[in-house]
Amino acid sequence: MTQPPAPRTNPGLPDKLIVSSQTTSDRLIAILILLIFLILMTMMLFIGMLGSNYDSGGESLGTIFLVITLFVLLFLPIVAYFVWLIRKEQGTRTVVDGSGLLLEKPGMQTLFIPWQNAHGHITVKTVSQYVPGTSTPAMMSLILVALDQEEIVLPGSVLNSYPLSSRAIGQQTYATAMQILAYDPWGQKEPLMQSDNTFTPYMPQNMYAARNMYMFQNIMRT
Repeated sequence: MTQPPAPRTNPGLPDKLIVSSQTTSDRLIAILILLIFLILMTMMLFIGMLGSNYDSGGESLGTIFLVITLFVLLFLPIVAYFVWLIRKEQGTRTVVDGSGLLLEKPGMQTLFIPWQNAHGHITVKTVSQYVPGTSTPAMMSLILVALDQEEIVLPGSVLNSYPLSSRAIGQQTYATAMQILAYDPWGQKEPLMQSDNTFTPYMPQNMYAARNMYMFQNIMRT
């Protein structure tokens, strides 16, 4: 039985909240900038080395053109792949407002969860994966909607302990969950808490959840 409609608990809130993994996106952008810089520096070095071996201006221009063409052919797919990763990460998000949660991920079907279904089920989950030969476990913290039949992970909410500490990701995830709950018309006061210890990659437990586009299927994904 669904709950009766209720007014939004905090009219002073922004119209919507966007949950996304800005840290991962910023890291990919920094790597791409560094990669482009290294490619350009290496290309200029090759042009300088090869150009110095030619006296004719025409031969020198031909060498420059050849080097640029080779570098474009070699490194353009790598740059394009990083751009695709950045766009995918930026498009992986959860949009929260007074009506519910909209789950978005590039290439996957959009899913909307109304507050009637999400109320009382917003959960912060911490997963520790113990890897043989390592002194400390890999930690992950995420926000999910823990329904009776499935657990739906909110896109953009997943954090892992690299490069952040285990305590930092737990605090950040809890703070994000509290921001989400501020939009709950029925006022879930705080998120539910779950923890899990595993020696294998974290996987959903039921088959329906395993087919869900938003389930987290490997502990090392970000």
